[in-house]
Amino acid sequence: MERLRRVHSLWSWLPAFRAVAETEHLPSASRGFGVSASALSRTLALLEENVGQPLFLRSGRRIELNHAGAQLLTSVRRAMRMIHDTLARLEHEHLVGPALLTARGLAAQSLLLAALPLLRARAPELRPQLLELPRERIASALLRGELDVALVESLIQHPELTTTPLCQAPRAIYCGRGHPLRRRPPGSLTAALEHEFAALGGAESSPRDDWPLARARRVAVRVESPRLLAALCERGQLLAVLPERYARARPRGALKRVGPADLLPPLEVFAVHRVTLGAPGRAEEVVEAARASVD
Repeated sequence: MERLRRVHSLWSWLPAFRAVAETEHLPSASRGFGVSASALSRTLALLEENVGQPLFLRSGRRIELNHAGAQLLTSVRRAMRMIHDTLARLEHEHLVGPALLTARGLAAQSLLLAALPLLRARAPELRPQLLELPRERIASALLRGELDVALVESLIQHPELTTTPLCQAPRAIYCGRGHPLRRRPPGSLTAALEHEFAALGGAESSPRDDWPLARARRVAVRVESPRLLAALCERGQLLAVLPERYARARPRGALKRVGPADLLPPLEVFAVHRVTLGAPGRAEEVVEAARASVD
């Protein structure tokens, strides 16, 4: 009974604590939580007095979680998730409503698009919503519940997140319609290197497509967006390194492989979601649909 009284004494302050802890910015938290910044500040003071130690580092107007605050945030997130998930199951809504998804990279995006019909067949009352998020925001969006599953091409590691390997995605050199190499048989790297490339941004000394530095190529255009890279290639003037999964998903004849199949290491595609605390739910349905689309 004493433990129950202890939790009850601070229970009503925990949502406000979470709002501030996840933003580390009182004005942003107050807008999202719907109360004034001064009210949030008073709530944090009451919570810290109850806990018996500071939960934030304060420097002027800056506020940042300390180690104790980070521990409490993890517990608050899990407690609120378990209550939300239990309510959804009691109301038979754990596989109903929006499934918030994102994918980073052409191979991951192609896999997600292939998984959508299978997801709809497995959970017909889920409504997938595809979001565009920069990679650096994915982990925080997952932890806050603003995202259910992310498909990515590089590891995202966090103790509160589960990362599941889905597949390896081979890559090769491709050209579009109208390119001179279109009429030649695929596989000749020497022939490919006679032509200009589009490549993902960055210095030639550290190419983002893992191009082997020992093989000199002429890069005519550098871009930041993988989709823009693919579009440049499809126009037929420049070659590009693209995932085979993406090339196969394009309309027939849009892209043709013109280089060797084993020049570059394959990409690895992972599914990332919050650690499962109870019974499997929408995140697991998405991951299983993605696995099935690989098979």
